[in-house]
Amino acid sequence: MSLDEAARHLGISTASLSRMETAVSGVAADRIEVLARLYQVKIQDIFEGQLTGMPGMVDQDRMHAAVLLVLETARTMRVKPSPAKVADLVVQVYRREVERLLADPGAAVSFSQAQHVDYVSAALMR
Repeated sequence: MSLDEAARHLGISTASLSRMETAVSGVAADRIEVLARLYQVKIQDIFEGQLTGMPGMVDQDRMHAAVLLVLETARTMRVKPSPAKVADLVVQVYRREVERLLADPGAAVSFSQAQHVDYVSAALMR
């Protein structure tokens, strides 16, 4: 189920659902049961934080964007980082992106490549 479909089912905007998914905003108590039914999980699984399925599409899209940013920056710089360095940078960029959203709940939900390109370039030079 796409983020748009889930948001429509819940009667909220896609941005609101994305913020709930990434813990930028809380989930109203009356939505917990609806979310559990929608994603076919037990309510207790939501509270215990167990992985009950695929990561959300927003997270997958952010991770995909982080991978592309690291690889494209390396290609542009004509450097060949080790697979371990690429993996570490992807994780760091993803964490920075989530921290950006947590620090500014009003920030754009989509991945902000401009926020990370200098960081990636500097890391690839080391």
